[in-house]
Amino acid sequence: MSAGEFCGAVFWLKLNQRLHRLDPDNETFVGEIEREVFNEGLAHLAPAVSVTPFVVKARPMGLRTGLDPSRLHDLADDLEAETFVVTTRKLRKALKK
Repeated sequence: MSAGEFCGAVFWLKLNQRLHRLDPDNETFVGEIEREVFNEGLAHLAPAVSVTPFVVKARPMGLRTGLDPSRLHDLADDLEAETFVVTTRKLRKALKK
């Protein structure tokens, strides 16, 4: 972080501190100081531990060539709809008898 990114926050902290000294009964200035410290100051601290990113390892799925694994839900939807149609026809035939 460069000094330019934080100088606005420092100005805002000092301004609210001085305004609080002029009007100690006004809690607005203390609230602004707290908000600035938590949102700006603490947000720029480096984490105490290093964070390792979660990586998903690609594994072969044994699918046929031309089958897109990201579209398997479409295949499942088609099969479910087909099963529904077949079952509905069987039930209609059974009810007509």
